[in-house]
Amino acid sequence: MQLAVLPHAGDWRAGALLSAAELYRHPLHATLGTGPLDAPPASHFGLSVDGAALSSVRRREGALEVRLVAQSPEAATAVVRGSFTSARRVDLLGRPGETVPVTDGELRLTLRPWEIATLRLA
Repeated sequence: MQLAVLPHAGDWRAGALLSAAELYRHPLHATLGTGPLDAPPASHFGLSVDGAALSSVRRREGALEVRLVAQSPEAATAVVRGSFTSARRVDLLGRPGETVPVTDGELRLTLRPWEIATLRLA
């Protein structure tokens, strides 16, 4: 068992405890690179999420399925960026729901307090 203590001022949100817990749970992994030393910087980046916690990523039915969690007692706006052109909410069984607008590989999704949302990105 591992335990971490993070002294902070104010409540758990002011202390950014959820972010710190995520960093603690997922240690940094590093490996030696195999590309040439003079290689240009990568022009393609993976998926990024702001405004919500990313709790799951998996391939399903030829698309990328992501699960987001609003970790706040207030509504939040999740911003997801990546190389996708369409998005749709799905339920926990994977059944399709409403379409979510995507503009230039970015979507914005309003989440209720503590809401868990699953999206299928294609």
